[in-house]
Amino acid sequence: MMEILFEDNEIIAIRKEAGIAVETKRFAEEDMVLLLKNYFFETKEQAFDNPAAEPEHLKEPYVGVVHRLDQPVEGIVVFAKTQKAAAFLSRQIQTGEMKKYYLAVTQGIIQKKSGTCTDYLKSDQKTNLTRIVAKGEKNAKKAVLRYDVLKTEGDKSLVQIELITGRHHQIRAQMSHMGHPLWNDVRYGFQGERTGREIALCAYRLSFKAPSGEQINLEISPRGEAFSIAPNARR
Repeated sequence: MMEILFEDNEIIAIRKEAGIAVETKRFAEEDMVLLLKNYFFETKEQAFDNPAAEPEHLKEPYVGVVHRLDQPVEGIVVFAKTQKAAAFLSRQIQTGEMKKYYLAVTQGIIQKKSGTCTDYLKSDQKTNLTRIVAKGEKNAKKAVLRYDVLKTEGDKSLVQIELITGRHHQIRAQMSHMGHPLWNDVRYGFQGERTGREIALCAYRLSFKAPSGEQINLEISPRGEAFSIAPNARR
């Protein structure tokens, strides 16, 4: 069952569970785009009582992907129902008007309780990994995030992260580079026994303006097992 956080005629915001992709090219694998298309088909069918108008609801629904979350990450994702709405949301991402906040659990106690990380990242499509590189390296992209340590417990730190740029595996790579990989994120250096299947990263707050002009502020609580350190976490 898909959890809808906000919907109007032009956009829809949902909670993506860890383990499902926003969009995948893998054959027969369910993703959020497919789930949304099925949802739109169902709602259109319910709206059509007039048989003469029936062909309209057989058209494939438009689902505009304007931002993504990694498959093992949970959190809020907004999709566009029209190309115009997709362009409207994309502009906010490009200008930084769409504000994205994450909760993460890292391995180890982060000594500096707040800060800004600025690095240059390079992604390898073959390995699907991102690494920190020198500023002048070819195809390197600047990556910036701000973080605040909210709580520490045992060998864990609960961190709020504001994503300033949106790069491939940015938070995972930058936190690992700090010496504090995300809990369960073995691809980026987590050491120890895993807790659950998902990595400890949740896109928990999203603020943006809808095409209608309405200011949208959404927030959820993380559900992953590694988030037992977080207040109000749902398990």
